[in-house]
Amino acid sequence: MALSVVSGLLDAQGFLNAAQIWREGNPSWKRILFSALGFGGGISIHFITLKYLDRMGVQSAEVQSLLWFGITIIGVAIVSRDFLGWNLREQIIGVAVLIGLAWIMVQTAK
Repeated sequence: MALSVVSGLLDAQGFLNAAQIWREGNPSWKRILFSALGFGGGISIHFITLKYLDRMGVQSAEVQSLLWFGITIIGVAIVSRDFLGWNLREQIIGVAVLIGLAWIMVQTAK
């Protein structure tokens, strides 16, 4: 599980940096590099994580993806701190959507 968290947080860094690549009008090579490192590290660790998920009996691509997606989106929200700026209704809906996605993935992965 710790590997999943590390993978998701690295991917979250990749997404956060990617979102800022064009902020100045021209590409930021620093942001491109940090984004690539985040994504590269995240997917590399995800491949290792899959080995342990498989051994635990989690062989469904949907459930494996859900774990990655959930950690990544939570990582983006926490690291960016944007989630804290949402009003309570938006926060509740965001969490409900994430729970809904989890429910659908788990139910269809049977």
